[in-house]
Amino acid sequence: MKGFTHRQFLVLQDDIELVPEHPERVPTFAQAEVFTVTNAWLEPHRQWIQNWQQINPYIVANGRFVTPQMLDIVAQLFDIPMALFDAEHALQRRMEKQLARTAIFMLLHQGRLTSDDLSKQALSGATIFLLAPSVQKKRVVKRLIPPIYKTFPLGPPLTPTRCKDSEGQIY
Repeated sequence: MKGFTHRQFLVLQDDIELVPEHPERVPTFAQAEVFTVTNAWLEPHRQWIQNWQQINPYIVANGRFVTPQMLDIVAQLFDIPMALFDAEHALQRRMEKQLARTAIFMLLHQGRLTSDDLSKQALSGATIFLLAPSVQKKRVVKRLIPPIYKTFPLGPPLTPTRCKDSEGQIY
């Protein structure tokens, strides 16, 4: 049902009949637009829904233990796309694996991270996450990432690093 400030969906199965408990108090919506959500309509979104069913318990159970500072530390990792396993590995000396995973999921929930993999395949350690485009545009200060770390499978270090190449140039 569409309202002035909201839109509601109600999934009705054929074998369920809904009858108001107090019909005299129930308003009627004769002109209301009715949209039936069928299994066929949900099917393209099934993988996304299943992945969020796995993600939500982390946020609910552990979210209170993740501080804003922890979220900022985790967000710094995703200047380049990174797999969930690699991010957890890069954070293992800073925080427990469960909290690292929770922080990643919280950033995803807040819209600071994104992942195209979540709509295509099951959540796993290989799921790739990256900064959301809106967050990338807001970033003014970028970390200096030496070229050697750009191909390193575990991603760049958490703190800026300066290195010298064979010619003595600092990069």
